[in-house]
Amino acid sequence: MRCQNVNIRGLTIITHPIHQHGWHHPDSCRYVRISDCYISVGDDCITIKSGTPQQPRDQRVACRDIAITNARSSAVMAAW
Repeated sequence: MRCQNVNIRGLTIITHPIHQHGWHHPDSCRYVRISDCYISVGDDCITIKSGTPQQPRDQRVACRDIAITNARSSAVMAAW
């Protein structure tokens, strides 16, 4: 949450499809790069968030400058 300058490259993530594990959820982050990854999880692979409903509105910050390139996914529930 509220990370900056994150680079994730060349990862393979595989979890059992019965378990609902999401993988990466940038929340109120800036300058995130995800590239050359394969993600196979039981839930959503990557979700980009701007806080949660439990947070006051003035504390919810939109993500910006997020790039996802050359990534493949397989998810039971949803993807990207």
